[in-house]
Amino acid sequence: KALTEGLSALSGKGPGGGPSYLDQIASGTDGSFSGIQSRALDELDRALRSETDFRTVVNGSLNTVVGAENLILSLMACYQGKLASPTLTSLERTTAQNRINQASSTIAAQVNPLRQNLTSEINSSNLNTARLTILRDEASRAVNATELDPPLQEYRRLQQNALIHDVAEVFDAQQRGRDITSQMDSLNQTTRAQINECRDFPNIPAPGAGGPN
Repeated sequence: KALTEGLSALSGKGPGGGPSYLDQIASGTDGSFSGIQSRALDELDRALRSETDFRTVVNGSLNTVVGAENLILSLMACYQGKLASPTLTSLERTTAQNRINQASSTIAAQVNPLRQNLTSEINSSNLNTARLTILRDEASRAVNATELDPPLQEYRRLQQNALIHDVAEVFDAQQRGRDITSQMDSLNQTTRAQINECRDFPNIPAPGAGGPN
């Protein structure tokens, strides 16, 4: 009991004046230091798993976005190859360059914002993992309440300031990932059709042949 009270006194109050983080950990059946430390390490392990799960989901979304970007770059390369042909007319060259510009604009508008946001989230998650790993190491090396309190106080600060990703954010990332996949699938379908059109360029279908406009 004395050890539990000591940990609680060190930890202060939690959000809204409620029980502190260490109060909550110390509420288990084993009030010894080793029991409290074990529960603290379990909590940090769960936080690390959530961070890893979040990063895995976001990285999958980023791969989907990068795949769509690479397909658009292939479209641009196709038309750049066409521009190397000396047989293109002036109008055909203008058309090819316009399609390169349109593809570049698509990347800027539909791909870059997603890629930048997802990359930023992955970098943040990597930083969180490093922080949590350090805190876990410190907590595991603690031999008394005084040494255990600082890493858990820092963990609580990260939680209170929403600086680490929890299970709910993993769920949100999964839902967003499904939305991104749907969006990129639609974009890829359009890009593939444009690549097929480029392969036939500058051949122009006869009137009424039903070719691409």
